[in-house]
Amino acid sequence: MPSAKSTPDSPWPVREVNTQVKNWIERLGHLWVEGQLAQINVKPNWKLSYLTLRDVEQEVSVQLTCPTEIIRNRP
Repeated sequence: MPSAKSTPDSPWPVREVNTQVKNWIERLGHLWVEGQLAQINVKPNWKLSYLTLRDVEQEVSVQLTCPTEIIRNRP
């Protein structure tokens, strides 16, 4: 982790932003989310699938990835 804050003169590289966000999300633990699965992009040879989860009340969405195996084995 960089010792200094990100600034216009000393920005973090993308890899550091990814690491910081990943660490923050991991600290959240397990949680349930309500939303509309608006898009699923799965290809037979992909290990990851791409999903769009949309809020049910606001015009807000989030892009997600998950192992394709989970999509294939859903109930």
